Amino acid sequence: EIVSYGLGNFAECLIARYQLALLVALRDDLQVPPNSVLLYDPKFLSVEKDVLTSFGFQVLKENEEAKRCCERPTLFYMPHCGKSLYNNLLFANWSPDRLCHVVIIGNSFTNMVQNLPSSTLKRCAPLVMNIQPFTEEVVFPGNFQYQDVFNDTVIHVFPKDNLSKTAVEFWEDCSTPTYDEDDLEFIPKS
Repeated sequence: EIVSYGLGNFAECLIARYQLALLVALRDDLQVPPNSVLLYDPKFLSVEKDVLTSFGFQVLKENEEAKRCCERPTLFYMPHCGKSLYNNLLFANWSPDRLCHVVIIGNSFTNMVQNLPSSTLKRCAPLVMNIQPFTEEVVFPGNFQYQDVFNDTVIHVFPKDNLSKTAVEFWEDCSTPTYDEDDLEFIPKS
């Protein structure tokens, strides 16, 4: 299964069109059935939903705020999403048994941890900060024609061997994320 959050308005934005093209290529290369590709962006236009449906994709009707639990291998495609969406995804899968099924294509957790103040991360992405040392990242090649399409994009995996190095308490201290309006980097469900 592939789940995409925050793709953006590809009818209006060149960056989003290239990111959609990669999603189509991933679906084809990984031989994922089209109806196993789910997308949500609160800003999708009706014409964009029609195009995605014509590709055989499923456009989610409800804003999950990236809180989708994984019981089987799932690729999350989240190009240039906000820290809080990654945090929500981690929260929904905060156990070694679930997180090992998650693969994320999105912004580098390592760069977030290295480039943002820890006070900011503790407030709006504490799970990103906590899991980063146990995450393996594969950087996208930097040879794409337009540098801002896939800049800071990596593939995140959470190998079971890495996750088993954590103490049991690491997984127990996980409360439902809440965000100040100033820190909210996604459109919440109404």
